[in-house]
Amino acid sequence: MKKLTFICLAFMIATAGYGQNINSIVNKFKNESKVTYVSLNEELMPAELKAKGVERIDILLFDDCDTAVKEKYNQTVSTLKFTQFKNLLNLKNEGLNISIYFKEAGEKVSELVLFMTGDEPKLIRGVGAVNKAELDEALSGSMKEFSLDGITL
Repeated sequence: MKKLTFICLAFMIATAGYGQNINSIVNKFKNESKVTYVSLNEELMPAELKAKGVERIDILLFDDCDTAVKEKYNQTVSTLKFTQFKNLLNLKNEGLNISIYFKEAGEKVSELVLFMTGDEPKLIRGVGAVNKAELDEALSGSMKEFSLDGITL
Protein backbone atom coordinates (compact mmCIF):
# COMPACT_ATOMS: atom_id res chain seq x y z
CA MET A 1 0.00 0.00 0.00
CA LYS A 2 2.86 2.37 0.84
CA LYS A 3 4.46 1.57 -2.51
CA LEU A 4 1.22 2.43 -4.37
CA THR A 5 0.88 5.69 -2.45
CA PHE A 6 4.49 6.59 -3.24
CA ILE A 7 4.00 5.83 -6.96
CA CYS A 8 0.84 7.99 -7.07
CA LEU A 9 2.61 10.83 -5.26
CA ALA A 10 5.63 10.61 -7.57
CA PHE A 11 3.35 10.68 -10.63
CA MET A 12 1.49 13.75 -9.31
CA ILE A 13 4.76 15.60 -8.69
CA ALA A 14 6.16 14.63 -12.08
CA THR A 15 3.06 15.86 -13.92
CA ALA A 16 2.51 19.02 -11.86
CA GLY A 17 4.12 21.17 -14.56
CA TYR A 18 1.61 19.84 -17.06
CA GLY A 19 -1.39 20.59 -14.86
CA GLN A 20 -1.43 24.25 -15.71
CA ASN A 21 -4.08 24.69 -18.37
CA ILE A 22 -5.68 27.55 -20.22
CA ASN A 23 -8.44 27.94 -17.59
CA SER A 24 -5.82 28.41 -14.89
CA ILE A 25 -4.09 31.14 -16.92
CA VAL A 26 -7.37 32.96 -17.55
CA ASN A 27 -8.34 32.64 -13.88
CA LYS A 28 -4.89 33.76 -12.73
CA PHE A 29 -4.85 36.97 -14.79
CA LYS A 30 -8.47 38.02 -15.36
CA ASN A 31 -8.66 39.83 -12.02
CA GLU A 32 -5.24 41.50 -12.17
CA SER A 33 -5.28 45.28 -12.02
CA LYS A 34 -5.95 46.88 -15.42
CA VAL A 35 -6.15 43.57 -17.29
CA THR A 36 -9.16 43.59 -19.62
CA TYR A 37 -11.08 40.32 -19.60
CA VAL A 38 -13.91 39.59 -22.03
CA SER A 39 -15.85 36.33 -22.18
CA LEU A 40 -18.50 35.85 -24.86
CA ASN A 41 -20.78 32.89 -24.24
CA GLU A 42 -23.30 31.40 -26.68
CA GLU A 43 -25.95 34.02 -25.90
CA LEU A 44 -23.62 36.86 -26.98
CA MET A 45 -21.88 34.98 -29.79
CA PRO A 46 -22.31 36.39 -33.29
CA ALA A 47 -24.60 34.09 -35.31
CA GLU A 48 -21.89 33.31 -37.87
CA LEU A 49 -19.53 31.96 -35.20
CA LYS A 50 -22.32 30.17 -33.37
CA ALA A 51 -23.30 28.41 -36.62
CA LYS A 52 -19.68 27.21 -37.02
CA GLY A 53 -19.75 25.59 -33.57
CA VAL A 54 -18.02 28.24 -31.44
CA GLU A 55 -19.50 28.19 -27.94
CA ARG A 56 -17.30 30.67 -26.07
CA ILE A 57 -14.53 33.16 -26.67
CA ASP A 58 -12.26 34.39 -23.86
CA ILE A 59 -9.96 37.37 -24.33
CA LEU A 60 -7.28 38.75 -22.00
CA LEU A 61 -5.74 42.12 -22.91
CA PHE A 62 -2.77 43.50 -20.98
CA ASP A 63 -2.48 46.87 -22.77
CA ASP A 64 -2.94 49.11 -19.71
CA CYS A 65 -1.47 46.98 -16.93
CA ASP A 66 1.88 47.26 -15.17
CA THR A 67 5.03 45.83 -16.69
CA ALA A 68 5.29 43.36 -13.79
CA VAL A 69 1.91 41.80 -14.71
CA LYS A 70 2.93 41.57 -18.38
CA GLU A 71 6.22 39.92 -17.42
CA LYS A 72 4.42 37.46 -15.13
CA TYR A 73 2.07 36.53 -17.99
CA ASN A 74 4.96 36.19 -20.45
CA GLN A 75 6.82 33.95 -17.99
CA THR A 76 3.72 31.83 -17.33
CA VAL A 77 3.12 31.26 -21.03
CA SER A 78 6.79 30.50 -21.72
CA THR A 79 6.78 27.67 -19.16
CA LEU A 80 3.57 26.00 -20.35
CA LYS A 81 3.68 22.42 -21.52
CA PHE A 82 0.95 21.60 -24.04
CA THR A 83 0.31 17.89 -23.72
CA GLN A 84 -3.22 17.95 -25.16
CA PHE A 85 -2.67 20.68 -27.76
CA LYS A 86 -1.00 20.76 -31.15
CA ASN A 87 1.01 23.73 -32.32
CA LEU A 88 -0.43 25.46 -35.38
CA LEU A 89 1.76 28.55 -35.71
CA ASN A 90 4.76 30.29 -34.14
CA LEU A 91 5.78 33.77 -35.22
CA LYS A 92 8.62 35.83 -33.76
CA ASN A 93 9.41 39.34 -34.93
CA GLU A 94 11.11 42.19 -33.03
CA GLY A 95 9.89 41.39 -29.52
CA LEU A 96 6.52 40.05 -30.65
CA ASN A 97 5.84 36.35 -30.19
CA ILE A 98 2.63 34.73 -31.39
CA SER A 99 1.76 31.08 -30.88
CA ILE A 100 -1.46 29.35 -31.84
CA TYR A 101 -2.40 25.96 -30.40
CA PHE A 102 -5.44 23.77 -30.92
CA LYS A 103 -7.02 20.74 -29.29
CA GLU A 104 -8.69 18.07 -31.40
CA ALA A 105 -11.76 16.03 -30.61
CA GLY A 106 -12.20 13.62 -33.53
CA GLU A 107 -12.91 15.62 -36.68
CA LYS A 108 -13.60 18.74 -34.63
CA VAL A 109 -11.38 21.34 -33.01
CA SER A 110 -12.57 21.79 -29.43
CA GLU A 111 -10.24 24.63 -28.49
CA LEU A 112 -8.09 27.15 -30.34
CA VAL A 113 -5.77 29.43 -28.36
CA LEU A 114 -3.68 32.38 -29.51
CA PHE A 115 -0.93 33.52 -27.15
CA MET A 116 0.78 36.81 -27.85
CA THR A 117 3.74 37.58 -25.61
CA GLY A 118 6.16 40.46 -25.49
CA ASP A 119 5.48 44.14 -24.86
CA GLU A 120 1.73 43.91 -25.57
CA PRO A 121 0.63 40.43 -24.50
CA LYS A 122 -2.80 38.98 -25.28
CA LEU A 123 -4.64 35.70 -25.01
CA ILE A 124 -7.58 34.77 -27.24
CA ARG A 125 -9.30 31.41 -26.79
CA GLY A 126 -12.19 29.91 -28.70
CA VAL A 127 -14.02 26.89 -27.30
CA GLY A 128 -16.58 24.72 -29.09
CA ALA A 129 -16.78 22.02 -31.72
CA VAL A 130 -15.60 23.49 -35.02
CA ASN A 131 -15.19 21.30 -38.08
CA LYS A 132 -11.47 21.02 -38.96
CA ALA A 133 -12.11 21.56 -42.68
CA GLU A 134 -14.01 24.81 -42.01
CA LEU A 135 -11.25 25.98 -39.68
CA ASP A 136 -8.58 25.17 -42.27
CA GLU A 137 -10.51 27.15 -44.86
CA ALA A 138 -11.00 30.13 -42.54
CA LEU A 139 -7.36 30.15 -41.45
CA SER A 140 -5.96 29.84 -44.95
CA GLY A 141 -8.14 32.75 -46.06
CA SER A 142 -7.09 34.96 -43.15
CA MET A 143 -3.41 34.00 -43.52
CA LYS A 144 -3.45 35.28 -47.10
CA GLU A 145 -4.39 38.68 -45.71
CA PHE A 146 -2.04 38.60 -42.69
CA SER A 147 0.89 40.99 -42.85
CA LEU A 148 3.16 42.20 -40.06
CA ASP A 149 5.88 44.77 -40.68
CA GLY A 150 6.83 43.41 -44.05
CA ILE A 151 6.23 39.77 -43.16
CA THR A 152 3.36 38.42 -45.20
CA LEU A 153 2.01 34.94 -44.62
